[in-house]
Amino acid sequence: MFNDISYINLYNKNSEALIAFYRDIVGIDAKDPNADPKTTKWYGFETEGATLAIEKESSRDKIPFSFNRDNPVPIQFRADSLEELQTMSEHLKSKGVALLAECKEKNYGVITNFLDPDGNLLEILYEPKK
Repeated sequence: MFNDISYINLYNKNSEALIAFYRDIVGIDAKDPNADPKTTKWYGFETEGATLAIEKESSRDKIPFSFNRDNPVPIQFRADSLEELQTMSEHLKSKGVALLAECKEKNYGVITNFLDPDGNLLEILYEPKK
């Protein structure tokens, strides 16, 4: 039932740094390449399965219900092969990103973990076909 995520929104204090990380380091294409990270409240990235949005933390103040406002959000990217996972890991290292785990075997697949500038945990997963 809940197998298709369409949207992930990261609220943050430093939108420009987070936008630059996902755009310039990770390499995700912007929904609107002409949007100015300095002036926009909401900046979107388009992936194959979902929109990843960066939004100023102050927008959370307008949400009328109680929720955990401090929890970093884990985000998982998919690699289609072990070779692609290795290539993605090397790309991140070449951009100066410290990897927490690199091509580590887990019971659910092979992963590489790293953090974005806000401390959100990111994971790349290669899940071998069974």
